[in-house]
Amino acid sequence: MWLDCPQIASTILPGQFVMVLCRGRNSDVPLLRRPLSIHRIDGDRLALLYTVVGQGTRWLSDRKTGDQVDILGPLGNNFTIDVGSKRLLLVAGGIGIAPIVALADYTATRGYITTLLIGCRSAEHMYPEGQLDRAVSMGLNIVVVTEDGSIGRKGIVTEALSELSPAADQIYACGPLPMYQAIAGNTSIISNKPTQVCLEQMMGCGWGACYGCIIETSDGLKKVCQDGPIFAIKGVVWNSVVDPVVRR
Repeated sequence: MWLDCPQIASTILPGQFVMVLCRGRNSDVPLLRRPLSIHRIDGDRLALLYTVVGQGTRWLSDRKTGDQVDILGPLGNNFTIDVGSKRLLLVAGGIGIAPIVALADYTATRGYITTLLIGCRSAEHMYPEGQLDRAVSMGLNIVVVTEDGSIGRKGIVTEALSELSPAADQIYACGPLPMYQAIAGNTSIISNKPTQVCLEQMMGCGWGACYGCIIETSDGLKKVCQDGPIFAIKGVVWNSVVDPVVRR
């Protein structure tokens, strides 16, 4: 979904998110806003990418051109690139492609040597590569892995990550909790490799007031909405993170 929202689009950065009110003005269901990652940024517009899995995203999918959608943002922190980093590896598992594409657009158009590793179940669930043509024309390299081998390489994304990570200066990832846990448990990948992950948690408010998205880190308890959603993978206590029901 593309939204015309110049005030937000002009300041938002890859990794940040918005809270979306997924109902009309005359309804109070669902009550809470839904957190959605920024998928693309283009001038005065930004795009959201989501899967229809519940009442909120079903309402969003029914919007037509010209409809108004109430969004709050930009919220949270953003992906960061260390001084001196040139080769970046971006990892997307499933719907985790949503914020990673915004980062791929950003890095490819700024001269970074960027590889995008996409993992999904099958060709049916593959993100349309044609949507990345502009970034590819500027040097973005795409590697696709599917569990059934119907497109790209057969396997799981963490296996390909082990092969590609040695050439990268930094790693960025978004995907399901098991993917994060597998990466965090593989010291050969992250021992000397700065790795940032985008956490997706259900949130009540989105700006730190409700304490509904707390996780445990090596620096104590953190709010995903305010201290994140971008975290260093080594700083998160992964057995404290609950697999969320996201993009409802």
